[in-house]
Amino acid sequence: MAPDWTAYTDGGCKDELAGWGYVLTEGGDGVEDVQARVLDEGYGPVVVEEGHPAYIGATRPTNNTGELSAVAELMRALLEEQAMPPESNGVIRTDSEIAAAIMTGRAIAKENTQLAGTVRALWQRLRARHGKRVLWRHVKLAPDLLDCVFRCQII
Repeated sequence: MAPDWTAYTDGGCKDELAGWGYVLTEGGDGVEDVQARVLDEGYGPVVVEEGHPAYIGATRPTNNTGELSAVAELMRALLEEQAMPPESNGVIRTDSEIAAAIMTGRAIAKENTQLAGTVRALWQRLRARHGKRVLWRHVKLAPDLLDCVFRCQII
């Protein structure tokens, strides 16, 4: 059964600037999503300054903080009041096995523990809202659309 929505996340770092991005789609199959339509997208820099309104716990700009920030920002968007209804089925696809392991509790972060805790707490809230109707899947490469959204942020 095809999911109601599929989200892709990506993060990265170049020249000590880290960024994150996500794309939320509907109408695809959750695998190749050739027929999918974009519902929402988000991107931004990894913020490392405590006290900044966008700070979510990253201590330095790295590829991993970009990946974790992408997953966190996606889940924050999904949990907003106007986001996907609780009865919807969804798939979060990330190319970071580390971010997925931290999100699902299969790994404990040794660095950036506040960011990791934020990601884990958001996953628990999302699962409490959607139950087992929200899954994560590893994707080796993000779709071209997500790469474009992400590149716009760090170039």
